[in-house]
Parts: sequence; structure tokens; C-alpha cells
Amino acid sequence: MGAGHPSLPRRHGHRGVPRTCPPGPHTRPTAPLVPEPRRAYRRHPPPLPRLLRRTRPHRGPQRPLPTPDPTLLFVNAGTVPFKPYLTGESPAPWPRATSVQKCVRTLDIEEVGRTTRHAARIGVVAVTSEASVGAGMRRLEAAVGIEGFGYLARERDLVGRIAEQIQSLRVELPDRIAALLERLKATDRENQRLKQQATLGRAAELAAGATEVSGARVVTATTDEGTDAARALAMAVRDGLPAERPGVVAVGAHPAGSGTAVLVVTVNPAAREAGQDAAALVKRLLHGRGGGSPEPAQGGGLPAGQLAKALASVPGLITRA
Repeated sequence: MGAGHPSLPRRHGHRGVPRTCPPGPHTRPTAPLVPEPRRAYRRHPPPLPRLLRRTRPHRGPQRPLPTPDPTLLFVNAGTVPFKPYLTGESPAPWPRATSVQKCVRTLDIEEVGRTTRHAARIGVVAVTSEASVGAGMRRLEAAVGIEGFGYLARERDLVGRIAEQIQSLRVELPDRIAALLERLKATDRENQRLKQQATLGRAAELAAGATEVSGARVVTATTDEGTDAARALAMAVRDGLPAERPGVVAVGAHPAGSGTAVLVVTVNPAAREAGQDAAALVKRLLHGRGGGSPEPAQGGGLPAGQLAKALASVPGLITRA
């Protein structure tokens, strides 16, 4: 028989020269009779004893429902397929054997992962969210197995699209995003500084053009920004009025796209001594709505079309006061 005969297993002699021999009781099959996952396991074996790394004929996976054993509902241990051999019901076909068996563990499922004896492999674990639920306690949500692979694939696709949009390599994304966020914060700070300068400039103009009403300086104005901007403008105008004379400032805020307006009223200390109350003025202008302290007060819910009329009535309220 030639050394290249395809039907005979190849073995090595004591000098490492390949030789062939007919199959017999002392020969072992060299081709792994195992499914693909176990072939990969054999190509890259972990550091196991030599006995476990020997190639043995594969019997095939057992079903989770043991047949024909009526004493078990599920296969709950890797030794279940060997039960007939352990009990002596039938002779074992191999002198040695190892078990890789899917099991349904229900008796000690709560102990899995807590001890070194209770272990389980669930494949890929992709953490999807993490939050604190108490002192020293955190809640983790994760996708495992094939769902974990799907989650990681979606995350990879998302990272790729982000890298394409900001024109950066994936490995450079953290530094690039951090730089963009820093630029955004710097831009916001500069924007706030410019807004503050514009507010102070407008406040000076409004204070200079205040109207004299019954010995008090009265200023009314509007802004198309939010409540915070209206409050800042009203306070800046009040601070720009002469401190020795009563001063009343009313600013209406009507943000773009909003159907209602907010009214902010503030008075200086001289006006407080003269009996003016910002909270009372707001309630009279808004028909009982709004409130605050005697110096700054505000109220909302005013229809945008009635804002000009409400501001025009402020001098009359000062006169009657």
C-alpha cells in the first residue's frame, strides 16, 4: 500500500517519518468527527491536560429532553448522556470520554456566576444602559448572545456614520468630539457675552429715554427673546435709572412662534418707599395672574396681541397709585 493512499490514516514513526498502517484496534482516527465549533476548538485548544486534547469519536449533541429516560424532565447536567454507562445498564463504547452538553439548570440557577463551581457561558454581553438605583447599587441592562452581536453591529454602523459626518477616523473620534464640544462651549460663552453687552447698551438707551409720570421715571419695552432675557433687561434698565428718584420698569417678552407673552415688572428702592409694588402692578396688568417680590415680579399667559395694550396702561397705574 502506498503512503499516499487516501483511505488510510497517516501516522508518524519514531523518527518523524510519515507512515501508514491499516485500521485496526490500536489505531485512532485522526480526522475530527465533530461539528464546526469543536473543530475551531481543536485548532486553538486551551491549556487542558493531554488526555482531553486527544481526538475522540464524537457521539453528537443530546436533546434537552432526555429519551428514553422517564426519570428526568430536562437534561440538567452534562453527565446525563452517560447515565446508562454509569448505572451499568449498557457498556460504555469508549474507555474515556468528555462531555460538552447543553443543560437546563433550574435547581441552582440563582447561584450561577456567584461561585467558581456554578458557571455559565452566555456568549457576547453588550451593555446597553447603566444607571444608579441606590447607594452602592447600579442597574445594568445588556443584550446577550445573538442580540448582543446585533447591538454591537448597530453601534459599529452608528460610529461609522458619525465618523463620516465629522470627517474623522474612528480611532480619532473621542479627541475630535472633545475638541468640537470645547469649541461649542467657547462659542456659547462668547454669544452670552455679546448678548450681555447688547442688553446693557439697550438698557442705557431705554433708561435715558424714560418717561416722567407723577414724579416717577417709567420705562416700558419689549423683547422677542425669553423670560430670562426680559428679566435681565428690566433689571439693567432699573439699575440705570437715577437712584434718588422712583423708577418703574415693565418689559414684555414675546418669543418668536409663541402665542403668549410674559410681563416682567421691577421697581427701584425709591419707588418702593413711594408705595409702588411690582407684584401688585403685575397682578393688575394680568387681571390677577402672576406674582413675585415687591421689587421684581412677573407673570405669563398674556395673549401676544394684548401685550402692547398692557404696557401702554402702565403709566396710568402709576398715576392712580
